[in-house]
Amino acid sequence: MRAMALLLVGLLALAGCDDEPADGAADMNPGAEGEGEGEGEGEGEGEGEGEGEGEGEGEGEGEGEGEGEGEGEGEGEGEGEGEGEGEGEGEGEGEGEGEGEGEPVGRAGLFGPGVESFTVEIDYAVGAAPETRREGLLDNRSPWLLFETNALALFGDDPPLLLVPHELEQMEELPADAAPFDDYRGREILDLAEVYRDAPSTAADRSIYVVWINGYYEDNSGRRDTVLGVSLGDTGVIAMFKPVLEGVSNTPMAEQTTLVHEFGHAAGLVNNGLEMVEDHHDSEHGAHCDNRDCVMYWTIESAAGLGNFLGPLLGNDDDPVLFGPECVADADAAAE
Repeated sequence: MRAMALLLVGLLALAGCDDEPADGAADMNPGAEGEGEGEGEGEGEGEGEGEGEGEGEGEGEGEGEGEGEGEGEGEGEGEGEGEGEGEGEGEGEGEGEGEGEGEPVGRAGLFGPGVESFTVEIDYAVGAAPETRREGLLDNRSPWLLFETNALALFGDDPPLLLVPHELEQMEELPADAAPFDDYRGREILDLAEVYRDAPSTAADRSIYVVWINGYYEDNSGRRDTVLGVSLGDTGVIAMFKPVLEGVSNTPMAEQTTLVHEFGHAAGLVNNGLEMVEDHHDSEHGAHCDNRDCVMYWTIESAAGLGNFLGPLLGNDDDPVLFGPECVADADAAAE
């Protein structure tokens, strides 16, 4: 499938579609609200009247009680077939297919009930493989334990099954000509995800797609050669820029700390989808925390700022929670 998709990536990239600049890309939301289609069959008898409120658009076909086409409220008894659009809530028996747990979703409800698993899908360009071992002869632990610790901190006391790769064999290298550019705008990163993402996020099985790029981020001001990673709005797509990450001492920990930061943006931090329990939004710097000791502090998005943040962590034998208590409280409140 990936080989057949190469032509599509090239055509999409040549289209030169621009996008808005990213806030560590958290403020860029190229997604849209959707419409769905469904089919179903049902049987039942009864009389009743009801009113309902709801939002949505859709097309459907079905068999059931009542005959008619349109939108509104009513009561009746009978058998027939009909098509229509409307708003409402009702009762019935039947089987159907349509919008449900299998449909792609955004960040809403990520920390709520009903989430059974959370998958981190990793792809990487040639020459941009993620680090899978920490630096130092005496430390052979996986650096991915740091991401796991921090994801679990946000998921709280009843976390879903966490599926995080630790070895390159669990990740996928992109074809050599899939990511041939030196600079990548948000649209080009989303084009890669459109072709190569295998695990879209659904209501029960959430996921993020992370791609390591052998190049640099570009926005309307040009190349941003200090940007370590970006999270593209409510898409669950994150890009990591290998040449910039390699410029930070202890690249394995730099990658994981950056990924934790971008995951925070993808999840709705700060004040960008997750409601705040108390005000900690550094509005001057976008969707960031005003706690300097939190991984969501704005300076961590640059190589110099990340280096300063990493300093105290490098001699730590544990995998500490990098989110400040304010950010953890926001995720905890979303689970209630």
